[in-house]
Amino acid sequence: MVGWYGIMITIGVLSALGIALIETKRRGESAEHIINMALLVIPLGIIGARLYYAIDLGGIPTARWITGLAIVIAIIVIVFQHKKHYKEAE
Repeated sequence: MVGWYGIMITIGVLSALGIALIETKRRGESAEHIINMALLVIPLGIIGARLYYAIDLGGIPTARWITGLAIVIAIIVIVFQHKKHYKEAE
């Protein structure tokens, strides 16, 4: 079964990112700042949503919540590895 809420959140995030990139290009600024900020803000937003969800449930971790948190942790590791590699390449 498809989690439609996840699809809608993804569409919203990608739409906002696209609009921000278009606006950045229109203003003649570097799109690199938007991408770097998105790599930080998107995972933190997901973590915050998961934490709110856990607190709202009364702190009862379920198998689905733990699986979702593992995905978030994987995203964080990928982002930090990307940042580390990007800084080493400069």
